[in-house]
Amino acid sequence: MDWIMALKVPDGSAGALVSVGHLQALVGLLAVFLFGLRTRWAWPVLLIQQAMVFLLLVIPNFDGGAAFFINASVVVALLLPCYGAWRWRAAAVTLSPDGAALPAVQVRRATGRDWGVALLALTAATLLFMASDVLAGFPLEGGLLTVLVLQAFYGAVVTVVYLGLAHRIYEAWWLWLAFAVVQLATSLVFPSPPTSQLLNGATVLLVLIAFWRWHTAVYYPPIPGAEAAGDAAGGAPATSPPV
Repeated sequence: MDWIMALKVPDGSAGALVSVGHLQALVGLLAVFLFGLRTRWAWPVLLIQQAMVFLLLVIPNFDGGAAFFINASVVVALLLPCYGAWRWRAAAVTLSPDGAALPAVQVRRATGRDWGVALLALTAATLLFMASDVLAGFPLEGGLLTVLVLQAFYGAVVTVVYLGLAHRIYEAWWLWLAFAVVQLATSLVFPSPPTSQLLNGATVLLVLIAFWRWHTAVYYPPIPGAEAAGDAAGGAPATSPPV
């Protein structure tokens, strides 16, 4: 959401609109952290962030009109957290016998079918978001066409990431990490506010941590009963070997 940080109001300052943009970015960081913990609370937090983005898009500007149009990507971004919460509703298991730890969902590797669905979803979402831009009246000419294509692809990548997380697929973090790194590099290469660069850097760090936590859960899952046995023996719980 770097474009939110770059908004200017008539007096030359970013104003309250950018302050809300910073707040939604911080809420997004919290969502990434919770996804790393594999807790179902990640989805409600993500929904709150997407709702804040929606509000940013419909806040009237100083001329009395809507600041931005609402396209299909915004609607999809609001629906995906609901879908993810529904998918995770019965997938959580308690990691500690005494229930002290937050319930965490079990994760899995992607299958060949998952990769095919992801590719189809990426293509379909890109075309859908492009079509919604065209229906909104944006002309497909010159540099604007490139911007619209990149914006549609951006929304499609985010859609695929959230769909992967909703299905508890570990490889979704590969795409999210690559996407976060590209965002950080873009904010460093092109003129961006320092706050935007800082938020992008924090996003990369949290995504990397979350990626590693899911990696550990996939390749070194705790052996059932090993935690209690390890405590009784005064040692650390055992883990299964890599698969």
